[in-house]
Amino acid sequence: MKYPTHVIDDVCRQVDFVDLVRGFVDLKPVGSSWWGLCPFHAEKTPSFKVDSTKNLYHCFGCGAGGGPITFMMEMTGQSFLEALKDLAERANLPSRPRSTAKPIPGPKNPPSMRS
Repeated sequence: MKYPTHVIDDVCRQVDFVDLVRGFVDLKPVGSSWWGLCPFHAEKTPSFKVDSTKNLYHCFGCGAGGGPITFMMEMTGQSFLEALKDLAERANLPSRPRSTAKPIPGPKNPPSMRS
């Protein structure tokens, strides 16, 4: 099932990203950001930054980065759809969003398959 972009954006905006990441990483507040040891590689000095205003993470050591869905996929091995549904549940949003979009009609006379 495909979800409209606005639904995906809503889920990412509604989830408490810092709380989500703190379930996997010990984060400390530094200014307006949160820092911790990167969960994607071994390190002794924190280089993993979480920006709670943009809902993004970035590791300055290994280059890993992304948003809530990417983080869940990387940490749990979930597919995109599984991560989206998990995050929707965490944000107390409906897991099956209603679409108000009309279906896009296909071609009236589709070309035949030729061998």
